[in-house]
Amino acid sequence: MCTNPFCLGLGLGMAAGTCLGIRLKAREKQIRRGINRAARGVENAFDTMTR
Repeated sequence: MCTNPFCLGLGLGMAAGTCLGIRLKAREKQIRRGINRAARGVENAFDTMTR
């Protein structure tokens, strides 16, 4: 195992970056789903008004 502080910092940084990236990707999907749901709601409301 590398005891050099640089190697330790590099490893911790990679682990933290990977974790952060996964969380942001999940949040991005959640936001996209919410936007699509809102767009469908507006479309349905518009269709209801024009009937």
